Amino acid sequence: MDEDTAARLVEPLAPDDSPGRSRRVSSLDDDALYEQLQRRRRIAGSVTRWAYALGVMFLMAVALPYSLYLLAANGASPVKFLLPVAAVFAGASVPLAGAGIFRHVSNYYQPALQVYVVRVLWMVPVYAVCSFSELCLWLAALEWGRGGAGRYATIFETLRECYEAYTVLNFFYFMVTFLEVHYGDDASRVLARGRGDVAGVADLDADEDDASVKHPCPPYRW
Repeated sequence: MDEDTAARLVEPLAPDDSPGRSRRVSSLDDDALYEQLQRRRRIAGSVTRWAYALGVMFLMAVALPYSLYLLAANGASPVKFLLPVAAVFAGASVPLAGAGIFRHVSNYYQPALQVYVVRVLWMVPVYAVCSFSELCLWLAALEWGRGGAGRYATIFETLRECYEAYTVLNFFYFMVTFLEVHYGDDASRVLARGRGDVAGVADLDADEDDASVKHPCPPYRW
């Protein structure tokens, strides 16, 4: 080892070259970058909400009344007024439900509960699309002389009813899972404790009102 190398090894580090400072600067840079990304995300969310609100207001205040006015001016049958009304409300509900689903999926912090919430939220676009498609097929059969189109309306009706039953099932699972997560015990034991039917059930919570809700008509008590 030469003399220059030995001198550099024993020379103290400069304040700007210390490893601790490098780590602090990197940490500060990461925090600043995270804050910047969060700020951009908040701005994008605010812009999206305002755009959606303005779009719905335009549809409700301008597009829908104008469409109904044109139909009335042309002497359209009352059945045809259903189509623009259904289109506006279905078009407004699907993006709103999609935004709720996206927010849950992007903030998936409680998957045991959120998996059922997402399935329930899917009810809105499924119901809206199936109902609007069924309406279009029935209008095609009744007003436009396409009698064969009415047969396909039962397909969307069946899909809608099946997912409605699936939604009710997932809502029941959500309530059961919520009781288990909140009280840390089986849902049947929580409900039994609330009704007071089972003796010797362990005290799951210090506050009695948290485990049971008083019903105005005894003996119903959940």
